[in-house]
Amino acid sequence: MRTRKRISVNTELEKNTIKSTINVSRSLEQYFNTLNFYTIYDAEIFSDDSINNIPVLSVVLPVAWITGADVHVENIDKKFKISMDKIQRIYQKIYPNVSFKTRFNAKNLIENDDSEWDRTCILFSGGVDSTFSFFQNISDEPSLIMVLGTDLPNSNPKFQEYVKEKFIKFAKREGVNIHFIKTNALEVLRQRRLDHLFMRYQGKHEGDYWTGIGYALGHISQIAPLSIRRYDRLLISAAVDLNNADPLKIPDASSPLTDEIIAWSNLRVKHDSLVSRHEKISRLKRLFENNRLHIRVCWADTEYLLKQNELNCSKCEKCLRTIASLTLEGIDPNKCGFQIDDSTFKIMKYLIEKRYLTKQHLTLWWKPIQEAIPENITHDFHGSKSFYKWFKTINLDSYAIKYKTSLLRLYTIFPYWISNLLRKIFYDPRPKLRVYEPIELLSHARE
Repeated sequence: MRTRKRISVNTELEKNTIKSTINVSRSLEQYFNTLNFYTIYDAEIFSDDSINNIPVLSVVLPVAWITGADVHVENIDKKFKISMDKIQRIYQKIYPNVSFKTRFNAKNLIENDDSEWDRTCILFSGGVDSTFSFFQNISDEPSLIMVLGTDLPNSNPKFQEYVKEKFIKFAKREGVNIHFIKTNALEVLRQRRLDHLFMRYQGKHEGDYWTGIGYALGHISQIAPLSIRRYDRLLISAAVDLNNADPLKIPDASSPLTDEIIAWSNLRVKHDSLVSRHEKISRLKRLFENNRLHIRVCWADTEYLLKQNELNCSKCEKCLRTIASLTLEGIDPNKCGFQIDDSTFKIMKYLIEKRYLTKQHLTLWWKPIQEAIPENITHDFHGSKSFYKWFKTINLDSYAIKYKTSLLRLYTIFPYWISNLLRKIFYDPRPKLRVYEPIELLSHARE
């Protein structure tokens, strides 16, 4: 009988730091850079092993799901264990090509009671979605919790401190608490190998392992130890507008299908504000106009941003679509964390005309902007008016890059070492949507 692959974890609490050791079967070692995991908190931790195991388990469980491994732990919160079994079944619907045969085994299921605490916290990045959720729920005086090491890489601690300083001032001005959690969750995983495996199973998802299945759980659950004796509700701002996107047709790690299922102790996780990013910016217009908001959305290299002394590069795809929404609503991006000039909308048009984006990307992020363009535009920011006149008339689907190619199929069929060579052909010529300094793009757009 073939021995099943397994992952086990052991966790210790040292002052305000969770340290976990991950033990894996030999065949699974290829998916990990290190087997030593940590999460550092900026406040006292009151939880025991049954809660403190959650951060590391949230990182290894998705790996187990796509590799068919079993997961073992000594102590775990009973509600978390039940919720993970449910989440596995939900992701099986989202990604039917994955077997999801993982058995999550715990020697002791602990029933934690933290019911006397009745407060709300928000998973906060400083971007459009989480900022909107904050102001939607501001009457609850929610605490903001920012996780460093997932959205903000640990490779640039100076930039992390720069961002912290900005949002400490924001929280102080709004009269709420803000916590910072630092983890090496992303550094633990060998992303390229996981991407290679995940692409065999992902079906309709057009992203990588982390955005497809790893991000939501790995990000959310870092909060678990901090929540004990503090919070009973965690809000995560939905990035998907359910009016325009079927979560089974356009799957994502942070699927609304998991709403109010992820849980531990007396805390429930809830998706908040299921509307498009453009609508969120529209509803925040008054705050932007009152110079109350400077948002951080950027995917550019943090070293580049630090040199520019900016939160956003104003040229990557995510910055550009945010700028598009701001200017369409008559909001000057130069007053809320961006720097635009006469080249900005030339770059934006070039990005679309040259088919840099997939159909899913255009459907989720750009189509709501296109649909919001009025017949008459009265304002013009550095050429935005002419851009919108053009953008309103085009068939956006016809500008999508072809994603499912024969080369991608070869990439998923071949062993990793061959596929990694193919990756240089398949990926490197494509635009770097997550992290790039778009100097080449800028020069082409100006021609």
